[in-house]
Amino acid sequence: MGETRILGVGVAPASGLSRGAIDNIQSAREAISIAVQKAEQSCGMRILSAVVGISGNHISSQNNRGIVAITDRSRPISLDDRMRVIEASGQISIPTNRQVLHVIPRGYWVEGTEPVSDPVGMFGGRLDAETHIVTAAVSAVQNLTKCVEGAGVQVDDIVLESIASASGVLEEQERLQGVALVDIGGSTTSVAVYDEGTVAHTACLPIAGSHLTHDLARVLRCPWESAEMVKCEHGAAYADTSLNNQTVEIHAFGTQTQKIVPLIHVCEILQARSEEILEMIGLELKRAGYLDRIAAGIVLTGGSAQLRGLAEVAEARLGIPARVGKPR
Repeated sequence: MGETRILGVGVAPASGLSRGAIDNIQSAREAISIAVQKAEQSCGMRILSAVVGISGNHISSQNNRGIVAITDRSRPISLDDRMRVIEASGQISIPTNRQVLHVIPRGYWVEGTEPVSDPVGMFGGRLDAETHIVTAAVSAVQNLTKCVEGAGVQVDDIVLESIASASGVLEEQERLQGVALVDIGGSTTSVAVYDEGTVAHTACLPIAGSHLTHDLARVLRCPWESAEMVKCEHGAAYADTSLNNQTVEIHAFGTQTQKIVPLIHVCEILQARSEEILEMIGLELKRAGYLDRIAAGIVLTGGSAQLRGLAEVAEARLGIPARVGKPR
């Protein structure tokens, strides 16, 4: 795999999205167009095609096993045999309104013995494989594709966001010893669990950064933009007593357009929702049977992972190691 170089970045406020799915194509397309234009300006190049990340409640996954026979035992297992067994293990029955996004190999077995990382070149009469299969709603994939193409960018491939993030921020040792990549976005939180070097479980939770902003806007009775600014510039995932005498000025509704708010009150609001998000992540990991198996703990990424102190709160609440992931 070649080295990845970042040539340009374009960021725009998300719009037209609800819980990871597009609910207003026009608004979403405009947001994508702005981000693409900013990326093109920063790198001085035209963006003609892209790999697009997807998330949302419609995402589901499962592990499946397939078996193929090797008719000629005298010859070694070939690449074609490996491709055949992956194809066999990827054959699952799904409704017509869903499509397969990923079929990711988890392990191989020759003659049902101990698992091997690559069976090519070995000898045997039977080859087994287990794969992790990710499926998505056809309508969600089509809407996302149309939005991106409407912004003038051809879609090369669609990838689950947590898997895409994992490829950029996880270390090999973390994958081998067990780790959960937690991508906390605007409207959804994507989870990808790696066990023994490969993807073992994926999930999308309907709670994320927009809920933090929503809580601030409601409790402080201020516009969304003002709550977002306070969260990003002054917020923290825990209320520390050192903040007792600090205040922050926000734009508010009513006759008092500017309001002075204790910073510790802002952080208390954020702490309550942060702990709820982390609790949901812990429950998902426990339900999948991996909470006690991920020695490397969790790696937080996504916009909301930048909230100050979130990794420390995660360690305290979940009782496992936590860090904020950054591209290598």
